Parts: sequence; C-alpha cells; structure tokens
Amino acid sequence: MLACTLTSVPDRQPPASQPSRAAILVNLAANNHAAERKWRRIRAEVLTALPADTLVLTYDPPFDLLACIRELRDREHISCFISAGGDGTLNQVLNAVLRVFGDCPQRPYLGAIGLGSRNDYHKPPRRHCLGIPLRIDLSASLLSDVGQVRYTTESGEFIRYFLTGASVGLKAEADRLFNLGDPVIHALKHRFVNLTILYTAVRTLLAHHNIEVEVQHDASPEMVELMNLSLVKRSEASAGFEYDLHSDDGYLGFILCHAMTKVDLVKVLRDLARQRFDRRNGRLAMLVRTASLKAPTPIPLATDGELQFARSAVFSVVQNKIALLC
Repeated sequence: MLACTLTSVPDRQPPASQPSRAAILVNLAANNHAAERKWRRIRAEVLTALPADTLVLTYDPPFDLLACIRELRDREHISCFISAGGDGTLNQVLNAVLRVFGDCPQRPYLGAIGLGSRNDYHKPPRRHCLGIPLRIDLSASLLSDVGQVRYTTESGEFIRYFLTGASVGLKAEADRLFNLGDPVIHALKHRFVNLTILYTAVRTLLAHHNIEVEVQHDASPEMVELMNLSLVKRSEASAGFEYDLHSDDGYLGFILCHAMTKVDLVKVLRDLARQRFDRRNGRLAMLVRTASLKAPTPIPLATDGELQFARSAVFSVVQNKIALLC
C-alpha cells in the first residue's frame, strides 16, 4: 500500500478518458545527483501504485528527451509520462512532450515525482511517499492550461511552456545561481534548502543591477528600470496577493518590481514572506492575458527554473493543453 496523503484538487474538467499505462522518466542527476538516492528509496512503493506494465527509464544528462518520448509514443503507444526529478526536469519533460504531441488529437498526460530540492510544482503537496511529493494517479487527471513564452535569442525565435511561472530579472538570476551552484550552495543544498535559498537570494541581490527594458501588459508599452518581472501560472503561488488567480482561467499573474533600490527590494521580500504585496511605488500586480518584454541585450529568462537568455519575450496562456495527473 502506498504510504501517502491526499488533499482536494481544484474543480477542473477531467479528460474524457484515462491512460492505460505510463512511463517514468527518472533524471538521476537532479538535485546534484541526490535524486538517484531518493528514487531508490521510493521506487518499489511507487510502482505498486501504477499499472504492472509501467516503464521506468533512468538517465543522466545530456539525454535526448525528445527522441525518447517520441519513441515511447510510436513504439509503446504511451501517452502518459511521469517526470521524476526537480522542477527543471519537469519543465524539460513538459516541453518535450508538447513538442512531440504538438497538435496531435491524442491528449498527452503528465505526472511528477518531486526528487528535487525545492519541488515548487508540488506545493502545497497533495500526496507523498516517504516524504517525497507525488502526482501519479492515472485515474485522476485534469485538463490544464500551460503558460507559454515565445522568446527571441541571437539564434532565432523559440517557444517554451511552463506550469508554475516564468520570470525575468532578479528571480531568474537567482534561479541561475541556484542551479549552477557555488561551494556554499553545493554544501548546503541537500540538507538546508531554505538556508540555501536565502543565501542565493542575498548573493543575487548584492550583484544585481536594474536594466532598462520595454514592458507591455494588455496595454501600451512603457520603459521601466526592471528589477524583476514574474508571470505566475499556479494559483498556489498567488497566495497573499490582492487578486484571485485560478490555475485555468486564461490569465497570468503579472508581478512587476521596477525602479527600486536594493533596500526597496528587501522590503518586497519581507512583505512576500508575510503573504503581502502592496501596490506601492515600484510595485505592480495584476491579471493579464498577455505580457511582453524587450531588452537591449540578452537577459536571463526562467521558466519553472529552467534558464534561457532572451532579448524579447511574449507571455500568454494556452488553454486545455495537457492533462495533469493528480
């Protein structure tokens, strides 16, 4: 019997059918290779909760997820993929699945096993096994929207999808540092996640410089001294703000901090920790259907913690794009 807890899920439309089998894609390198140890600990119990013919594929990057998922679809007729790793791994699997299935009438399904350090996608956790959060119930899935960013680099135009949120500026820089690490982060990350996040935030804040960019949000564009821009997809991430953001309402939470000093931003971080975000000078929070940004030089762009460098980006929501396991 799977040692787990389960809480209620949002009232969203279930798909017309459910997948008969699944493939688990385990990124052994996630969380600085701690994912491998975590997976070994829960593997047997997780598999008891899934069909007997569930496939398990383990890999170490670099790995061609796109080719793997295409082969699983074509040869094994699998349409349900469970990402086992951190938030970045889940984002990679999400993007590979949506590229493979494209406009195919067959609906893809996506599940997740949180083997990372932060596991933001699983917050608040609905189900867990030995302390590791899970979304692997093939009998309970919900048609879901995804965030989309169409961005340009020196190499051309690209599209990425996200489930939790996207950011440009300070948070993206912090995600980059957290992922790359330094001696302190490597030493703290496995045992003291919150302390590692605090250290990363402080170090990023000290090195950050505002950059003048053009931002547009369902209105005319304006030039701002950008400190941070976040586009929030998940309703859980919007807790404490002065609006109600549902997971699948076609909107993104638009959260902008601009023309701020480092002291101002420390106050923002303090308020966020208290579940507050007042609309003071330099702070803007609203619901938008689209938003865009243009920068004079490539700047970090994070989607669910995965990093790219972009000169421009257009953010939006694609509705009923994928069925997410509960």
